[in-house]
Amino acid sequence: MNKADFFAKWSALHGNAEIKGIVKAWLKISFASAKFLSRLRITPNLLTLLGIVFAIAMAVNPLSLWTIPLLVL
Repeated sequence: MNKADFFAKWSALHGNAEIKGIVKAWLKISFASAKFLSRLRITPNLLTLLGIVFAIAMAVNPLSLWTIPLLVL
């Protein structure tokens, strides 16, 4: 799927919403992230598992310097 197809599909799923401004920026980031993760062959299940692991790591030591990078990931 290319970016134009992604935008068209998103718009159709959201009542043919116009893609502009912050929504367009967010969709560009989402598309680039998904493309990168698919090249690494990271499945949605693995991504969810990593999110749980990062959440546990943050809960164990919330004042660590690693908290912000883990939260972003």
